[in-house]
Amino acid sequence: MSKLLGLSALFILLVLVSCQSTTKNRLVMSSDQLLMETFSVKQIESLQSIVAYVDDMVLSKTKTENIEEAYHEYFDSLSKQLENGITKDGFKLNAPFKEQEKYQFLKNIDKDVFNGIWVLVAESKVLSASKIASLDQMKDLELSTSGLYMDYLNKLGVTDNRYKDLYDLIQSTGGMVGPSTFMSVHERFDFGVVKNRLWAAIYLLNLKDIDIEMKGYQEEN
Repeated sequence: MSKLLGLSALFILLVLVSCQSTTKNRLVMSSDQLLMETFSVKQIESLQSIVAYVDDMVLSKTKTENIEEAYHEYFDSLSKQLENGITKDGFKLNAPFKEQEKYQFLKNIDKDVFNGIWVLVAESKVLSASKIASLDQMKDLELSTSGLYMDYLNKLGVTDNRYKDLYDLIQSTGGMVGPSTFMSVHERFDFGVVKNRLWAAIYLLNLKDIDIEMKGYQEEN
């Protein structure tokens, strides 16, 4: 009996520690006034779930308890992978998420939030919108140039030049953001701040596997 009570106490203690860790790392979205002005309460709940989903991945891969440090550590590892992945024979980068798992998660978030951040790009860009039936047929994500998230970035850019530059970049590229866009400057961002952590989460979800073979191309040319 005493052994059973001891095990029960240990289990409760582990649950409490886990809850404390989750609470410590939880981002309080309501602290960002511009975010509150741009998105509804229901939409902000979906934004919270997006950040939490990426947080879990970052904490798992870095084994770091402090979420802010974990993001910096993870971006450092991506930068190193990017540097090592560029060779004379091509370019390779492993995405943070497996595509099937990522898209399954994105299917379940609020549709207005999804459409406010991303647009779906078919494997063949010549595929007409009428033939695109579901997310399963999509190959890639690009950032929307006219959604709620861009409205938010535009507002941020009034007082924060980093986000003005980001807004201008996304507009000029039609929503395409390269893999090195954020990795090289992540140290300038405090990931305890809502706007920075939200952008980091969106950026990481946007990354995809890259495996480009240049050898054959070089031989042909």
